Amino acid sequence: RLRRRMPRALILVPGVGAQGGSVRDSLAAFDAEGMGGIVNQSRGVTQCFAPDDPQWLERVVTSAKSFAMEMRTALRQQGAAT
Repeated sequence: RLRRRMPRALILVPGVGAQGGSVRDSLAAFDAEGMGGIVNQSRGVTQCFAPDDPQWLERVVTSAKSFAMEMRTALRQQGAAT
């Protein structure tokens, strides 16, 4: 409903991941071109490694890339031009 009323607005989408929201839940924030939504998924990226893990940076990069791919896939399946 918000996307229809504000077609050019950026919509912040919190709660995806640790708070229980899913990528599918966030899709309504995006327009037909797959734009306009800003999905915050910080714990999934910042807590994907143990504090003493020497490969923490690699794990962060892998987690962020994985989430981005999950978002792109969901948007494509929804029919957005991503």
